Amino acid sequence: MRNIYKKKIAELISYSNFVAKSNKSVLTYHSINDKKNDLTSDIYQISPIKFQEHIDGLINKSIQFKNLKNLFDDKPGILITFDDGYKSICKLGIDYLIKNKISALLFVCPKFIELDHNDYINKDDLKKLLDSGFVEIGSHSFDHVRLTECNDEKLEYQLNQSKFWLEKNLSIKIESISYPFGDTDERVENYALKAGYKYGFTTKFNSLEKTKNNLRIPRLDIWSHDDFNIVYSKIKGQWNWMSFFT
Repeated sequence: MRNIYKKKIAELISYSNFVAKSNKSVLTYHSINDKKNDLTSDIYQISPIKFQEHIDGLINKSIQFKNLKNLFDDKPGILITFDDGYKSICKLGIDYLIKNKISALLFVCPKFIELDHNDYINKDDLKKLLDSGFVEIGSHSFDHVRLTECNDEKLEYQLNQSKFWLEKNLSIKIESISYPFGDTDERVENYALKAGYKYGFTTKFNSLEKTKNNLRIPRLDIWSHDDFNIVYSKIKGQWNWMSFFT
């Protein structure tokens, strides 16, 4: 019940926030699934129907969809990203994007791929997504640890080994990383730059207009209770006040 009240208060603040405006942003999704599970928090588990409503709404609003290559040009638009690499996002989410010729950036952890678990994406899945021409792959560290809490040796391993594994097994160049739990600092970013990453994505709630550091890119979290009107208000910048709390 307490979370419902928090949600209502957040919506009220956001819809009354007419100052912030945005025409370029990055959306963060995690799990697209039709049955709730214990893999991630309920707030990140979005139904396929709701996800498709989000995408249909964006298409109807003539929102332009971006990829990593044109993310920072002068044109407005959004980039859709997925963290963690849950297997269900393939058929229940990304396939719908591919059908509509929409790009997506997927961040994965090699350790989870190596486990070949039914709940996580595998190498064959990733290769099929890459073959579509609409999906880019990025690192989510090697095994999803909080990078700011790693000592230098472990931090270097998490960044380098993830990049090396993905490049070797998928025959692609890895230039982006989504920091697990959104945690980053100057030390993590310096090590990421040294490892060869050009782009680092956080969970800092903000639009791309505020980006001054390509290794600290803000994103907009999309939650399970968000209808399209809420998603659209986030894209327009009405929820950017949350940057003070993330």
